[in-house]
Amino acid sequence: MKFKLRDGWEITIDASWDFRWKRMCESGRLAYVIMLNTGAVYAYPFGLGGNDSGKLCDSLWKAHIYLLSVGSESPWEVVE
Repeated sequence: MKFKLRDGWEITIDASWDFRWKRMCESGRLAYVIMLNTGAVYAYPFGLGGNDSGKLCDSLWKAHIYLLSVGSESPWEVVE
């Protein structure tokens, strides 16, 4: 399956080279998914990035699936 970033969402990179997927114009602390520079991927339901509520996921795809499974939005949408 392929997926792409939804309209109204963006990827930012912080000083530590961590990637953060969040809604445009929101703080990086409100990220839904954070991929650390080590490659670890954390999903944060409802954009609570930075809190201890993140779930370690094996991949970006699994982060997407996890967010949807708990009723949260995901930064991505599936494309054919």
